[in-house]
Amino acid sequence: MRSFFTFVLASSPLLATGAEPKLLRTLSVPRRSEVQTLAFSPDAKFFAAALSESGGFGDDATVAIWEVATGRAIATLRGHGGLITWLAFRPDSKMLAVGSFDTTIRLWRVDTGRNTAVLKGHSFTPISLAFSPDGKTLASGSTRGKIRFWDVATGRDLATIAATAEKGPGVIYLVYDRRGKRLLHCDSNGTVVLWRMPSRKKVATLKGHFATVEVAAFRADEKSVVLVGRGLKTRVRECIQWDLQSGRVTARLPTPII
Repeated sequence: MRSFFTFVLASSPLLATGAEPKLLRTLSVPRRSEVQTLAFSPDAKFFAAALSESGGFGDDATVAIWEVATGRAIATLRGHGGLITWLAFRPDSKMLAVGSFDTTIRLWRVDTGRNTAVLKGHSFTPISLAFSPDGKTLASGSTRGKIRFWDVATGRDLATIAATAEKGPGVIYLVYDRRGKRLLHCDSNGTVVLWRMPSRKKVATLKGHFATVEVAAFRADEKSVVLVGRGLKTRVRECIQWDLQSGRVTARLPTPII
């Protein structure tokens, strides 16, 4: 499988590929647009970028979607009322979820660019999104520490978790394991919490290692999680392995360049 790396230079997303990054192509965006956030589809066929001409604080936010193989722009998604905070493709790569500063989440068909649902329920900005592996549920985390679960087919608000204390740190990262049996969240204070699904029961917490977590991923055997973030004491980027059975940090790994 080919690996892709994404860079943003001069407000244009650049794609590079391979272990030794090599420029694949430059994707053009409107001259005055700033790139806010980026995402690849799981099948690596599509690439999305959130754009804004007002620094993300006006109502001009859009999302552009391109074909990776050809660089052809296939859709421009409009209608968001503020800064776009997160882009998440559904596992089948046919739908894109977009979180916005206007507190809504919009669901879009990738092939047609059609808006299929506007999810309303968060009182504060949704800043992280994750689809369940079967694509039926979307989890969203807010700046005030709430995680909401949505039925993708109907747009119905299924449940809410108070993931952090009232008015506490925001939920900045969400990731499911590959079976959808567990959900991991990271908050803006560097705390990592593991939840059992679908009961939404908290089963483990890791704290005291990070000031903030930037990336989290389950390892292939799903017995541990790899976390990358700014160290609580060092404030430099660190990479650790958290064993989910023992609850201990079992390895410090080479830090990736991200």
